[in-house]
Amino acid sequence: MNNQKSEPFKIGLCMAGAVSAGAYTAGVMDYLIEALDEWEKQKKENPETTPLHDVVIPVMGGASAGGMTSIIASNALQQEIDPVRSMADIENGRKRNKLFNAWVNLSREDMFPELLKTDDLEDGKVESLFNAKFIDEIAQNTLKSNEDLEYVKRNYIAENLKVFTTLTNLNGIKFKQEFMADSDNSSYHISKHSDFACFEINANQYKGKGWIPLDFRDEKQRKLAIDSAMATGAFPIGLQARKVVRPSQYVADSIFHDDVEMDVSRPDFETLNIDGGTINNEPYEKVQKVLANGGELEKSYSKATSTVLMIDPFPSEEPPVDRMDDQVGSVISATLSAMVNHLRFEPKSISDSKDPDDASVYLIAPVRYEKDKSIEGKKAIACGFFNGFGGFIHKDFRLHDYFLGRANCEKFLRQYFTIPVEDQNPIIQKGYAHLKDDSDFVVTNNSTKKGRKEYPIIPLFKEEGDLYLPPFKNGSWPSIYSKEVDRFKPKLKKRFAKIILNIGKFKPQTKAALWIGTHLILKNMAAKKFLDLIKKDMEDWKLLEKK
Repeated sequence: MNNQKSEPFKIGLCMAGAVSAGAYTAGVMDYLIEALDEWEKQKKENPETTPLHDVVIPVMGGASAGGMTSIIASNALQQEIDPVRSMADIENGRKRNKLFNAWVNLSREDMFPELLKTDDLEDGKVESLFNAKFIDEIAQNTLKSNEDLEYVKRNYIAENLKVFTTLTNLNGIKFKQEFMADSDNSSYHISKHSDFACFEINANQYKGKGWIPLDFRDEKQRKLAIDSAMATGAFPIGLQARKVVRPSQYVADSIFHDDVEMDVSRPDFETLNIDGGTINNEPYEKVQKVLANGGELEKSYSKATSTVLMIDPFPSEEPPVDRMDDQVGSVISATLSAMVNHLRFEPKSISDSKDPDDASVYLIAPVRYEKDKSIEGKKAIACGFFNGFGGFIHKDFRLHDYFLGRANCEKFLRQYFTIPVEDQNPIIQKGYAHLKDDSDFVVTNNSTKKGRKEYPIIPLFKEEGDLYLPPFKNGSWPSIYSKEVDRFKPKLKKRFAKIILNIGKFKPQTKAALWIGTHLILKNMAAKKFLDLIKKDMEDWKLLEKK
């Protein structure tokens, strides 16, 4: 057996935005970490029967819930993690799992009342439709210093792990383009609002290119990571916008801002930010940029040494062809949709992802199996309704998506995260070369690659199937009664009343009239309309029982 260490296969993780469906991404990450931990264990205990190539994760990045999960994972990976494999693990109290605690347990089991509290409106301000204080609590409890816990070194995590989140920077990074003109006003002033918070985990000092040193034991660095995680998840209007303060030099040096010349005369760069997914919800091209280190990733299976693995609870779907309504309400909605879609439009990234034999990017997306059919995309996600806020309505929805993430990751690693044997990729081939019998690992039923024999990039050591999908009262798909949604009406009415009265500065007599109108009519209308929208969405997802 050749024990000489060879080049590792690099995997960059990209996690898309998802709001409460971050529970799905967390489940994928939970299984991925468990699989990699088990592989490392098998290499030590059974090297003769274990593939011996190495993989390493040098970069994790994401938007919104994906960016938050990237930062949470970078913290959690430094300690032991108890995988949550079944409901029994939950009942037995798996406490060492920050991914599960952050996305399924959250701060309370009953989360929607937390979003409807009014203590954020007491000073007369309205910062968001929902109360976002629970996010601060989760961030503080999850992203702890870890100094009282034993450090765990994982060989598959790069020592200089890079982690980033996308930000939609409302202040903008301002720069100007000079033109030759017969005028003193020849400058074209521009603002770039696509921004990023970039960290290098456990770095002792700043090494350039915008990667901010992050040691969770350093309170100042930890605060910046927490602020950045909350900022990338600040869903526009729905959740409070967040401030992030960084040294200006870090922003100016960033490899993601090499297209602008930034003024760094100010020591600190303070920005107000909303959800990073508003502009870039699937930043896999940025993960590619870090992996390629200034070049381009090799696409062929025979030569690939690295790839991007994207986790996306809401993969893009072809929109329905509808006749556009020219009424002003429809035009406003279509305009906002067009603006967001255009902001996210990346022609090069789109063209790069079309090749079915492209080894530079893989995708884990939700697939749920029901008897004789499969359901793919957002309708496979229980948290997907109500624009992704659905998981806050009931814990069962988050539980389902977490376990679905684990199940989908297991199947993906076994059947699709593979390299064709015939392509003889040097790294993968060498890892399997010493095995007398590779039949336990070789995949032959992979329809996406034309039935060729495949070697898994990350080998698995036991068949799990649908073990992770928990039973709910009506089977493997959760549902709740209509009355469980109606119980939120009093809290909705109270919050909407406060928002209506606080939204503007009114004269005393106007405010008195508005108070009467709000308490007699407006809050009831708003609460009813709101609940009707939620229940209609739940009916479309088959999550609501009328009883």
